Amino acid sequence: MSVYDRATSAVKEEEMFDMYNIFVKKAAEIYGLPRTREIYEKAIEALHEQHMRHMCVKFAELETKLG
Repeated sequence: MSVYDRATSAVKEEEMFDMYNIFVKKAAEIYGLPRTREIYEKAIEALHEQHMRHMCVKFAELETKLG
């Protein structure tokens, strides 16, 4: 998981959104949905506005699922 974490900051800005999506997916598979909160929060801080909005919607959907 640390490789995915480092990769989110090592890729080009236009690839960052896709890398965060991969990171979230792997974290959910391995640790479960609640552990993805930190990744979503980090992504929202790091991404540009266009991708940040989409990530916020995905985060809100997660929180709705979790109640």
